[in-house]
Amino acid sequence: MSANGTTRTAEQVTREIAREREQLAAAVSHLRGELSAKTVLKQHAPKIALVAAVYIGYKLVKFMAWQKAREAAVEHVLKHERS
Repeated sequence: MSANGTTRTAEQVTREIAREREQLAAAVSHLRGELSAKTVLKQHAPKIALVAAVYIGYKLVKFMAWQKAREAAVEHVLKHERS
């Protein structure tokens, strides 16, 4: 007898077990995929950090060069306005 008081046939129980087995297999497969991705990320974390640091450094140097050029242009314009 089931929790709601109805009787299930052997075929119904077998189908339910098969369905639950498929759901469990899918969940295990999904979990393995997540663990695999985390393992790969852990293995490559130092490389990823280095690439990120180099990229940030490049962008910072580029920004500083742009800022210096902008300040020079503003100074040039102000110099011409005064004369």
